[in-house]
Amino acid sequence: MAVRSFDRKFGAEFLESLPGSPGVYLVYDQEGELIYVGKAVNLKRRLSQYRNTIRRKKHRRMRGIVKEAARIEIQCAENHLDACLTETMLIQKHRPRWKHRGRVLVSLSADRDPIRERQHRVLHDKPLRRPSSRSVPALSFTARFAPGGSLATRSSL
Repeated sequence: MAVRSFDRKFGAEFLESLPGSPGVYLVYDQEGELIYVGKAVNLKRRLSQYRNTIRRKKHRRMRGIVKEAARIEIQCAENHLDACLTETMLIQKHRPRWKHRGRVLVSLSADRDPIRERQHRVLHDKPLRRPSSRSVPALSFTARFAPGGSLATRSSL
């Protein structure tokens, strides 16, 4: 059986030592530069996906990260929301080359709530979609965060 490149670099016991809790993992290259930041609900399960990549187009990015990686660090979090916030802050601070998310463009206007939109972007990685006044003239659109971090939307007349 062939030894996987992940096992050659980090050892088979690396995955065994990881916790099954939420957190953030940071991948560094040979020069010590941060090349990727990722979050996981279960760190052990998420990093084992990097070990089990196969030669398919959808795994090309994972294989590239493993090929450049020299060191992986983890930071445990209390819950998934903390992991999301930590990941976003690290991406904005370091701008790793394998991670293109985290470009937060905030445009302020009188009818927008920038704090709610920023929270939505952290959780969903896309802007809050608002119906245009032409498509839905008589409806008002409200969005709120339900318990557990999910977004509940409601339209009313």
